[in-house]
Amino acid sequence: MYWPAHRLLIVSDIHVGKAGHFRASGIAIPGHLSKNNYWRLVEVLEQCDVDEILFLGDLSHSRYNAEWDEFIDFLDQYPNIKRTLVRGNHDILEDVKYAAASFQVIEQRLIDDILFEHEKS
Repeated sequence: MYWPAHRLLIVSDIHVGKAGHFRASGIAIPGHLSKNNYWRLVEVLEQCDVDEILFLGDLSHSRYNAEWDEFIDFLDQYPNIKRTLVRGNHDILEDVKYAAASFQVIEQRLIDDILFEHEKS
């Protein structure tokens, strides 16, 4: 969702690393799934004036894998866009990984009386 008044792109449940995690467990998942997310994000970033991406949880899927590095390389093409993560139940990477990727990690965010958080059940 793009919120023009705040120049804010709101994205949820990307699950970076899910395909790699499943493949490592012997479950056949096409590798191009994460690329589809990138293409969709590029479309929005090219059409909208975005100052910040607010990821509403489950940005990562599980433990670190190479897909995380690919995703960060992708985001690094947009160095002027702030990265904020509202931590979700799958966001279990070490805090240093998020910090190294320039993410501000928070538990919730209130904007114009709307509370953004990720259910962690």
